[in-house]
Amino acid sequence: MLVVFVCLKLAAMRVKLIQLQDEMEESVRKQDFQRAAELKLSITELEMSRQELITEAEPRTAEVRTEKVSTTVAVIRLIYCNT
Repeated sequence: MLVVFVCLKLAAMRVKLIQLQDEMEESVRKQDFQRAAELKLSITELEMSRQELITEAEPRTAEVRTEKVSTTVAVIRLIYCNT
C-alpha cells in the first residue's frame, strides 16, 4: 500500500514539475525573468522533495553479522546446549 502511495505521490510531483517548467519557459518567452527565477526556485525545491521521497522509499539494508563455524565446533555447541 505504501508503494502505491509513493508512486502516486511521485507521479503527481512529476506532473507539477512539468507544469512549472512549461510556465517557466513561457515566462522567459515573455521576458518576465523575475517570474522565471521564482519558478526555477520552485522547481528546484520540488525536485529536492521528490528526491527525498525516493530516498526514503528505498529499501533499507541492515548489516548482518555471520560467523563461520566448523562442523566440529557446531556439533560441540549443539551437544553443550542439549546438556
